[in-house]
Amino acid sequence: MATKEEMQRLKDRIDCRELVQGLGIEFKGTNISCLNSSHPDKNPSMAVYQHHALCFGCNYNLDAIGIVQSIKNISFTESLEFLASRYDYSFQKKTFSNQNRSRYSKNTPISIKKFKEEDKFIAKVEPKDTSIKELIWEIISQVKPTDEAISWLSKRKISVETAWKFGCRDITPSIKRIEELIFNTTPELLKKNHLLNNKGDIWSPFLNKIKGYNDYSGLLIPIFDYNSKIHSFRWRFFNPIKRDDITLKVLGQPSCELLPIGLNYAKNLENKDSIYICEGEPDWLSLNTLFYEKNYKNKIAIGLCV
Repeated sequence: MATKEEMQRLKDRIDCRELVQGLGIEFKGTNISCLNSSHPDKNPSMAVYQHHALCFGCNYNLDAIGIVQSIKNISFTESLEFLASRYDYSFQKKTFSNQNRSRYSKNTPISIKKFKEEDKFIAKVEPKDTSIKELIWEIISQVKPTDEAISWLSKRKISVETAWKFGCRDITPSIKRIEELIFNTTPELLKKNHLLNNKGDIWSPFLNKIKGYNDYSGLLIPIFDYNSKIHSFRWRFFNPIKRDDITLKVLGQPSCELLPIGLNYAKNLENKDSIYICEGEPDWLSLNTLFYEKNYKNKIAIGLCV
């Protein structure tokens, strides 16, 4: 996985005006039509500068990677690879915990005990009443949406503001802090917080994201209980992961009960004229986006996810 520094060095090589033209988009005057699929831009209102493109109609702001994603309709990773090839840039290979990444295969489960022994992690967090889930939420709650998260939401015409209001977060910017939290915590506390499965393996999205696998990029969605305390997490992937005869789009935290998504914003339900029950994270977010845009304060959508 490319580091932020490497991606920035790549973007510094790129003139977005040349990039847009090279991808077949013609300028109409000094602007192009907005690349935001949810913005019907009849009068071209997106200005393209050397290092970014900005729409003056909807404030849609894209760097070179986002431009490629929007025009070619491909993932963040694919866009990065496209630009690296086009501008003859090579990323350095990333190591994990100062060890050779090849030690760990994508399909090999790794227990917290084995990880601590091999990489010399030392457990420091001891309080039995500490909620690791709440600490993770504290780490990610202030994170701004990444370009990849904005692109995933925009393609589904989901308001970023709505998604963030209901707790969706892309944890990529905070993954190192979460790594430190997980591997400096006792296995007993991780198990209590449902971050270990019955075999003692770390919840796979966290583990593989920490190991640098871009396949596991996606939104972390906290499931709150009636008291607005985090009960568990769901992980919605930006790009489905194909495994043998199944395709993964979402993974729930291990050993957790099923709870509806959005309960924390559904208090005082007796004051709502309509409560909509829908299946899946995108439908739940889409409905609440509609209610937000229409200013329907008396409606709420609750998501039921298997």
